[in-house]
Amino acid sequence: MPYNFYAFLQNDNFIQNVCNIFTCISFIGTFYLLTCQFVKNRKNLSVSVIDYASRQGSVFLMLLFQNNSSLSLTISSIHIIHGEKRYQCELIPKKVRGKNALLIMSPMFPLNLVPKEGRQCFLEFLFAEDIPLGYGKKVVLQIHSNRGLISKQITLGRKSHYLNNKV
Repeated sequence: MPYNFYAFLQNDNFIQNVCNIFTCISFIGTFYLLTCQFVKNRKNLSVSVIDYASRQGSVFLMLLFQNNSSLSLTISSIHIIHGEKRYQCELIPKKVRGKNALLIMSPMFPLNLVPKEGRQCFLEFLFAEDIPLGYGKKVVLQIHSNRGLISKQITLGRKSHYLNNKV
């Protein structure tokens, strides 16, 4: 009996079939790992508007950026698209509202988001008085990043107190 089993293992077809099975399992495993890596590393940025206001010809947005990717994301600029017009946000820190301890400033660009990080920012878009802001209106943002252009269409909710109270 041991001799027949040894002869069976020496069969070239058996060895070739075992090698083929291991090759297929290796290929499937490699494809699975590549697919998982691609899904984890794709640009996956979620953006939501927390508050918005329009005054003195400018549009102010309080945004929440969430980098859902496993790679860092650097935002170099943001535009609001309205019809054929593009309005770029201020790239250097500026006073949004308030004073002293209650001072709210826009951020310094570029914005660096590490993997899985979220960040709230107050942004100002100058000369954007013709952009209609209100409950249910849609705002299109074009976000320029190190990982390419990201476009987001966001439906505005109700106004909040962050940009709409006098301080």
